[in-house]
Amino acid sequence: MVRNQHLITNIGSDGWLITWIMNQPAFSFQGNAFYPYKNVLAYSDMFKVSRVVGGGSFARTMVVGQLATMLVVYWWWSRLFKNDGAAAVGAVALGLSQIRWEYQVHMQMWSMQYWLIGSWLVGSWFTDNKKWKLYLGVVLLGLQIYESPLPVYFAAAVLGMGLWVWGLKVNKHLVVAAMMFLAVVFPAVRVYGSVAREFNFRRDIREAAHNSISVNDLWGKFWSPGLVVLLAVAALRGRSGKGRKWLTATLVFGLVMAMGPVVKWQGKTVKIFNTPIPLPYAAAYYVVPGWQGFRTPSRWLWLSAFAASGLIALGLAKRERGVAWGAVVCVAVAVVGGTKLTRVVELPQKIPAVYQWLKNQPGKIVLEVPAYSWPQEQIEVERMYYSLMTGKTLVNGFSGFTPPLVYKLAADPIGNIPSGTDYVVVHDKNFKLTGKILYQDEENSVYAGN
Repeated sequence: MVRNQHLITNIGSDGWLITWIMNQPAFSFQGNAFYPYKNVLAYSDMFKVSRVVGGGSFARTMVVGQLATMLVVYWWWSRLFKNDGAAAVGAVALGLSQIRWEYQVHMQMWSMQYWLIGSWLVGSWFTDNKKWKLYLGVVLLGLQIYESPLPVYFAAAVLGMGLWVWGLKVNKHLVVAAMMFLAVVFPAVRVYGSVAREFNFRRDIREAAHNSISVNDLWGKFWSPGLVVLLAVAALRGRSGKGRKWLTATLVFGLVMAMGPVVKWQGKTVKIFNTPIPLPYAAAYYVVPGWQGFRTPSRWLWLSAFAASGLIALGLAKRERGVAWGAVVCVAVAVVGGTKLTRVVELPQKIPAVYQWLKNQPGKIVLEVPAYSWPQEQIEVERMYYSLMTGKTLVNGFSGFTPPLVYKLAADPIGNIPSGTDYVVVHDKNFKLTGKILYQDEENSVYAGN
């Protein structure tokens, strides 16, 4: 990915979708899909910060995300525990953990540096009272929502645990900072809210339960030997104090949230007397604003891994002789012990002839049929990628949320073509439309729209 900026992670369709999102306008909520709907970038994470930092390249964004996240985590532990070697071990343990690499295709869970920087600045204000850190920190945390909303809640958990452990009081500066934060996030909150109201959209709590971790996943799909082994060593030899209390509370909180609304074992809900065992996530689902838009509680495990990284650094902070060996063991155990490094595929640079023809046509709105929805979304996200090259706006598409028209098009494309469609691209020779054929090749036909 360092050498080839056209590579994406080859796991499902998310790499294609995120590439499309990161190449949408940086200062708009509109995107060139799902015509005639508006604010379509609010159907998913917006990745606007990555759009600016990575220039729309998935590969560049991933490389920057790995280096920046590890460096910021190193900065956290180095400044908190005053030991660069221990901080490096903690950062590497997190950066090469399977918990982190499990989400390698989910850029919203990969580029963690933004909320970590913002949280560090706010947390620094707790100790040195430099107001500029507080205000800059909350602005950065506000901008995080334009990348992805979930890490904003990570930051709230980390800072909330710090306030609780150190017993800090609310003052006028915190009130001003909160108002600044609300001002920054307001446009994004408004557009997310408008989409939710337009479609009466919320994730069912059963979907959250399905996408939460089972207890056995901790030594299954999320097994991270380097992180766990070093955490065990650090726990046995670590020192007590408020720092350890804060990190332990954060680790436990992230783990409990990752388990979702009910306890699960091997993918099935654990029941006592035929009753599921409820967890705090269930209450948060109904109480915390925005919580009903999240479908994957398991992502909270990242917060636990972050806290484990800090506990490792804290435990090794006064043991300089063991740090070098710890780094070697960390890398060896993490890689040899199961971390699954990225599998990649190269994005096509030459577009098919039908799209080359479309690129030079005056019309703007394009419907491609047959239309598809999940689980055939790979076809749609590839069409969305090619739309970046043609500059056209698609009627169809795929995202975290898919509007009703797309499902209607998948069932009956002829009867649901929206007014204003300029071209209908047919990719199936057995699929016939009435009307004028504007272009034809061996695989595709383009009809005039309505």
